[in-house]
Amino acid sequence: MEINGDYQNVWKEAKKTTASLGWSGKFIEAGVPMLLLYLFEGEEMEKGMTYMRGKVKDYLNYKEEYGEPDFAERFSVWKKIVVIPETDKKKILQYLQKIIDERIEAIVSCQHRGSYRKAAGLGAAVGEVEEVMGIKYGRTIRLRKYLNQFPRHRAFKKEIDIFL
Repeated sequence: MEINGDYQNVWKEAKKTTASLGWSGKFIEAGVPMLLLYLFEGEEMEKGMTYMRGKVKDYLNYKEEYGEPDFAERFSVWKKIVVIPETDKKKILQYLQKIIDERIEAIVSCQHRGSYRKAAGLGAAVGEVEEVMGIKYGRTIRLRKYLNQFPRHRAFKKEIDIFL
C-alpha cells in the first residue's frame, strides 16, 4: 500500500479492518500507530508513543544508514509540513479510542498473552494523545480503566505497569 505520508489514506486503509483480533499482516497493525503519531503534538514522547514510533519504523523498514537521518527526526520534519484539520483530528481520535478499546478487550478477554504488550502500548499511546489534546491525565485514566476492567489478569497488569 502506498501511503506517501497522507494521513487520509492511512485512516481509510486502517478502517478497512473492522475485527478486533487478527491484525497481524494487515495494514491496520501499522495504520493505528501511524494515526496515533499523526495526532501526537507533544514535545517529548513518553513510553506509549515511543513504542508506536518503533512499530511504524519497523513497518516502513526504515534503516538509519548511509547518512539517513534518525527516524524520529525525519518524522518530526514531516509533521511540520502536514496539517490535519481539527475536525479530522477529533474524528480520528474517536475512531482510535473505539478500535483500541475493542482490541484490548478482545486480546485480554481471550487471554492472548503474547499480545498483552501490544495492547498495553496501544492503550498508553492513545492516552498520551488524549493528554496532548486536552484530556488531563489521559494515559493514567485510560490505563487504570483497563486495570479495573481486567483485575485478575496479572500478566496484563505487568505489561501495563511498563507504560505507567
